[in-house]
Amino acid sequence: MKRILGIELRRSSALVIGLLFVVASLAMLYLMSGPWQNGSAEWTTEWTASAMWQRYLLLFSWPFVLGAGAVQGLRDHRSGVGELMASVPKPRWHRIAVLCGAVGIGLGSGALVTFLVGAVQVSFHGAYFSFGWLPILLVGLLALVASFWAGMAVASLAPYLLTPPLMTAFGFAAVILLLSTPGSGTVADGAVPYRVGLLSPAMNGPSDAFTTVAASVDVGQAVWFAGLGATAFALLAARSVRGRLVALLPVLVGVAVALPILPTDKATAYPVDADAAAPVCAEGLPKVCVTTVEQSLLSTVAGPGRAALALLAKLPDAPTSVQQTTVHQPQGGGVRYDPSTVPFDSNDYLWKPVSGLTPLTPEELKTSFLAGAGTRTCLGSREEWDQRYVRERAARTVAAAWLAGQYHPLPGRSAQYANADVDRLGLSAWNALRALPEPEQLRRVMALRSAALRCDGDLLDVLASGGAR
Repeated sequence: MKRILGIELRRSSALVIGLLFVVASLAMLYLMSGPWQNGSAEWTTEWTASAMWQRYLLLFSWPFVLGAGAVQGLRDHRSGVGELMASVPKPRWHRIAVLCGAVGIGLGSGALVTFLVGAVQVSFHGAYFSFGWLPILLVGLLALVASFWAGMAVASLAPYLLTPPLMTAFGFAAVILLLSTPGSGTVADGAVPYRVGLLSPAMNGPSDAFTTVAASVDVGQAVWFAGLGATAFALLAARSVRGRLVALLPVLVGVAVALPILPTDKATAYPVDADAAAPVCAEGLPKVCVTTVEQSLLSTVAGPGRAALALLAKLPDAPTSVQQTTVHQPQGGGVRYDPSTVPFDSNDYLWKPVSGLTPLTPEELKTSFLAGAGTRTCLGSREEWDQRYVRERAARTVAAAWLAGQYHPLPGRSAQYANADVDRLGLSAWNALRALPEPEQLRRVMALRSAALRCDGDLLDVLASGGAR
């Protein structure tokens, strides 16, 4: 058996496809600009993020795996040895098992090498360690091998030259359709229910360093891909029409079992890792905390955070702590949080030097914590460039300026595109606010803070009118 397996490794495309997978994946990760290189969850900085980004790249590589499987499946037909193999006394499944094993070793090794390249860099980065990456990686390996076998099975049933390119085209269409779930932002947004979309071998990349994949996703996908692999193997081994019909049962059962297990929404499918998100706080008071997975940021935010809290103390019922949030603002905003805390999102303020952007200075960090009188924006990403965004940012800038005693534009990755419009409104509102008596200034800033906490109304209007008396 060992000798035969070695022969198949040399004769089949197993090692070639594994090598091509490594080269293509690393080329995309290193040579193409993508989200896996930016933010707090790069593919070389966090364990779980590294595994999730490798699964994300299956969006591009998985269709070619299907096509490569179909090319391998045409081998007997091209060689004209179908009748000869049928006359061999050994069971057909025995020869198929050796071939499938060789393919699994080659393709699986390619995927493992790709992950190990990132893992070595993650380990040198000193990242927070958990085993959350392991099931993500293992399910990805299962998906690749099962899909390659499926390509082989289809080509054995339809041994035509057009089968491999058609399988590749089908793979692209399938993965795009499966990822067109509600809230995906694609052209076909909401084309399929969310849990059906989770049948895709590709998955979303992490939005932050503490995003993980729910166990129900890992289990559901493992059941589905195991069923697909079992059906592919059975189809390759079957000799009769009846055998091929029976071979369809595993994949049907896999889908039937997997769908009820898979989550129905993104928040459940990609939850926050509670251990990674646990707060780590600087010594002393007032309290400034970051998440465990990003505790290296603590020394960066502690000083500016405490300086901001000292300025916020002039407000009635002022916040008393600064806390990194683990909930990103969705479209439409409205995320509620403890008003005694100044929340901040590291994706907004503490990015690494990418595309000409640099981390914020301590003074800029302090200003960002003062924005909106220590509140969080109520706008989601899709509203970022409209007039509502400009008006809210202007109001939040004025609140920070009143607390600091000096007008400064708010920092942020998108600030450079809107600062002219923001400053035009903000400076006008700033001058109007300073012309009022001090008690009235305080009342209006407090009205703005209250409206911002509720995500209620136009903050610039609230600042101008003082809100309802």
